[in-house]
Amino acid sequence: MNIIKKYLTLKKIIIFLGVVFVGLFFVGGCSFKYMDWQYYKFRSLAEKESDFYVADPKFFDEIQQENFKRSRKLSNGYGVESEETADFTMINNRIYEYRFTKMYFIDS
Repeated sequence: MNIIKKYLTLKKIIIFLGVVFVGLFFVGGCSFKYMDWQYYKFRSLAEKESDFYVADPKFFDEIQQENFKRSRKLSNGYGVESEETADFTMINNRIYEYRFTKMYFIDS
């Protein structure tokens, strides 16, 4: 029991945890992101939910014009349908997923 008291004193444990804390602070680029569990939750969501999307800026600008009607076709002949949604999902107590508009391009 004296060996445990000799090597594991409260002072040494606090010094060790302080060194680990400072080390993680500097490894994280002087931020607490590596100590924040929500950073890892965000990182896993970004890896799971992200996808590859191709958007032509010309067609996006054409849709964003005020005089564009949803029933009209784009300049390349594609039709546009949209589904308006305004719901959100609570993923965690501080992380929300918002969905507003889904647009579909129909090429036939």
